[in-house]
Amino acid sequence: TICEGDIAVLNAGSSVNWYADAGLTNLLSSGSVYTTGVLLVTTDYYVTQVDVNGCESVSSTATVTVNALPASPSILNDTTCTNNGATLVAQGTGGTISWYSDANLSNFLSNGDTLSLTLMNQTTYYYAVETDPVTSCVSSASVAQVFVIPQPNMPASSNVELCDGDNVILTATGSGSGDLVFYDATLTEIGRFDMTTNGASGSWTVGAQSSGSYVYYVLEEFNDCQSQLQTILVDVNVLPTAPTAFNDSPVCEGESVHLQASTTAGAAYYWTGPNGFTSGLQNITLSNVSIQDTGTYSVQIIIDGCSSNATSTNVEVFPLPVISGGLTSNSPLCENDTLVINAPTIVDATYSWTGPNGFSSASQNITINDVIETDHQGLYTVIVTDNNGCQPLPLSTLVLITALPDAGIALNSGPVCEGEEVQFSILEIFNATYSWSGPNEFNSTIYNPTLITTFADTGVYSVDVTVNNCTASYSTELSLHPNPVASAIGDTTIEIGQTTTIAASGGLIYEWSPSLFLSNPNASLSTVIPTATGIYNYLVSVYSIDGCMDTASVIVEVIPSSSIRIVDLFTPNGDGVNDTWVVDYLMDPSLPAYTLQIMTRGGIEVLNTNDYDNMWDGTYNGKNLPDGTYWYLIRFEDGEVLKGAVTIKR
Repeated sequence: TICEGDIAVLNAGSSVNWYADAGLTNLLSSGSVYTTGVLLVTTDYYVTQVDVNGCESVSSTATVTVNALPASPSILNDTTCTNNGATLVAQGTGGTISWYSDANLSNFLSNGDTLSLTLMNQTTYYYAVETDPVTSCVSSASVAQVFVIPQPNMPASSNVELCDGDNVILTATGSGSGDLVFYDATLTEIGRFDMTTNGASGSWTVGAQSSGSYVYYVLEEFNDCQSQLQTILVDVNVLPTAPTAFNDSPVCEGESVHLQASTTAGAAYYWTGPNGFTSGLQNITLSNVSIQDTGTYSVQIIIDGCSSNATSTNVEVFPLPVISGGLTSNSPLCENDTLVINAPTIVDATYSWTGPNGFSSASQNITINDVIETDHQGLYTVIVTDNNGCQPLPLSTLVLITALPDAGIALNSGPVCEGEEVQFSILEIFNATYSWSGPNEFNSTIYNPTLITTFADTGVYSVDVTVNNCTASYSTELSLHPNPVASAIGDTTIEIGQTTTIAASGGLIYEWSPSLFLSNPNASLSTVIPTATGIYNYLVSVYSIDGCMDTASVIVEVIPSSSIRIVDLFTPNGDGVNDTWVVDYLMDPSLPAYTLQIMTRGGIEVLNTNDYDNMWDGTYNGKNLPDGTYWYLIRFEDGEVLKGAVTIKR
């Protein structure tokens, strides 16, 4: 009898043959011993005896019973950590389980359903077989693997120092796989952090603890493998006493606020406030504050890393008055004008003005009459204070005052006589303009105008002198002497050789012009004794006691004596009648020497002779003169003059 898969050794007498079949057709071997091959099922073999003669006996049957192998036991793999033990459990069919460390089953370890292993350091294979208690057949080996996982490294952690009332937060950093496991001092697990999902660094909040020292632990666990414990020491410090806080507000925008905290030895200070304000000073100056700085400021002291409770102080900042617009004034202006400066209106505000020459005022708007450059030109500044006592930046305006032009005095050349020219004058100033005005609608834009006077021009004349839009006014009064009213009589016609008297009145002094033929040209009465014919217009200038003058005239016509005949028309047309100009008077040989001139009405001489023969036929240079009137003039040596007109008509 053998087990499945084994071989069998069959023994018989000598000189035998071994057959595989009952018909003895399949000879396997000859000899007393026959070794089978590996058998899996029960098998019959046939054997015969052969004698010396070669005769073969009837066969005998040898049966090899092959028992089936038991089933291989069932084993589950196991996983353990480095330096930890492991247990393999096999499940069979009731036979004996044997454990081996090698596949050849040469290194027997133990029997039993369980194999206990200690201090595993690497992944290892183990083998188990089952032996049938009846047949003692051994199953084929089952393989089990013990996986050895390296032990995680101990996580890194820091000790914790915090303050009374703060939450204790334990933190650690591991490999990033598995969990960080936190324990209290009794090694009771208090929390886990999943590094696989949340990252290598994790924490666990224990909660607030009162002042004192505490011990906690943390390890890394991966696939049920745990690192060594890391110790975390926790020191909870006592909170310092809160300081006292105060400030010196309220203040106005732009001013400073002083924040102060009471002194605690060895403490650091931490202030917080509006708009993200922070500071580490004990006492603080907030400069140039604004409305945004209004609010609650809190301060804590810090000793050994512990912050006291916060103490607060409230800062109040008043807004500066809102000024809409700046100062307005009527500057630039001229001397003697009225200065007006207006400040913006702020309800319930007070105003304080300062200016040149010690000027001050508490009015909102200021008015200064009759300004002058030396006293009032300069910077005017107002400070506005609202009902909170707040003042914005001062407002200033520069006032420019132009001095009036100094043109001296206005003058005139009067008094003059009516009808004479008078000249007005004022000092000429560079870049100045002038505007004269006066009676009888007089006006002028030059600095020294003249005027031909009438009596209506008597009165006050004014001139405005303007430089850079600033005007100074001056005036001068013009008085006139009345002209005398001259009159003259004595208009007449006389023959040459006769005399006549002309007379003037109305004045104190008399001057006749021309003085020709007059007996006394400077008397009111004068005798005219002509020696030549002609028309004489005697103009008399009559002067008053003021030297003013008026004129009158007398016309005296002196005609030839009635015995003198001069033809005034002739007709030089060649008909033999009246063809020449005949002056019989000049034929008298007793006449003194003379000169005869004939001229056109335009004054062109066409004849000049001192011995006229009555033969002028109205020609000049051999050509006929146009019909018309021509003037003749006869001058005698004794001063007698005859003159008149002669007409040519063809």
